[in-house]
Amino acid sequence: MIRLLAVPVLFLATLVPAGAADHESAYTTHDWEKCPADESPEPDIVTVHKCPGLGGFDVVWTGEEDGSWVGFGTAPLKEEYGFASFFEAGERVEWRGPNAGAPVAAILRYRVGSRIGKLSRTLLVVYRLEPGGKSCIMGEVAGGADANAKARRLVDQRAAGFACGTSKRLSQ
Repeated sequence: MIRLLAVPVLFLATLVPAGAADHESAYTTHDWEKCPADESPEPDIVTVHKCPGLGGFDVVWTGEEDGSWVGFGTAPLKEEYGFASFFEAGERVEWRGPNAGAPVAAILRYRVGSRIGKLSRTLLVVYRLEPGGKSCIMGEVAGGADANAKARRLVDQRAAGFACGTSKRLSQ
């Protein structure tokens, strides 16, 4: 009986990539409207709030009438989101990185849909956080029962080799 239990445990351990067991998550929750206002590219149309994050990365929330989105750090890459016609950023950020180290990624749940008021799906967006305050979208994971685990695996297995502005966005 003990041998049967030991074999699956050893087998599962071999499926974990090197270093992945050394990653951990921390969480922050934000009330975007209560974070300090930041400079807007279009006052009276677009609202920007900058919230403190982890590892020296600010969370920059941008909202307008049709949706909202988030960027991280001082130098987020200017990029198309392309998730859906309309999307809205959630309030809880999962920061993921090596134990006792700065986060290398942030995971944020978005509600997405084809029209305003009909945001019927969720999507986890994985942001790569690079030294110097640079960040970009590393990948997306469709909402579902195992979406959080998939997003974490994406970070644990691929973040170290992913470079903002060079690497192709990943999907799960």
